[in-house]
Amino acid sequence: MLARLRRGAGKPADEVPDILALTVAAELAGPDAPDAPTRQETAAHHALTLYALHQQSRTKPMYRMGDSLGRALRRLLGQNEPSLPPDPITRRFQILITADSFNEFVHHARGAVQLLRGAQSNAIPLDYGRLADELVQWQTPGGAAHVRRKWARDFYRQYRPAPADTSPSDQTDDTDPEGN
Repeated sequence: MLARLRRGAGKPADEVPDILALTVAAELAGPDAPDAPTRQETAAHHALTLYALHQQSRTKPMYRMGDSLGRALRRLLGQNEPSLPPDPITRRFQILITADSFNEFVHHARGAVQLLRGAQSNAIPLDYGRLADELVQWQTPGGAAHVRRKWARDFYRQYRPAPADTSPSDQTDDTDPEGN
């Protein structure tokens, strides 16, 4: 199933017949759905296909509740501060959040997920349910700016490292009162 989902990465929500059963559903469309995919179907499609890219050949889960895309990319920097001129991770993040269209954003999100997947010591997980919700919001009027702001706050915020004996999936961060 993950291989089929990966083939849908970056493509429109209704273009890959193999995965329609996962991404086009009455629960996502509602009773009066138009012919085109709804915002929810589009968001589910992209979140699932990005997850499939991230999870490829990994035994450790690449899903972790609470970690936004901004925070996950921030983890790539570790304790380093975003720099000027931008380091490659900061540059990728800036390109991602300045995308002019949803399709451009999805294109850059794929590259961001590949960065997370390729992290040197361990791939960095992401909350794909949260990502799907944010992708729905991105598609609403004014929603892109709101999502960008949330991710920017998560990216530019300094986090304390987790204790060395804690696995990444068990980490909690008491520096963020919202649990983000």
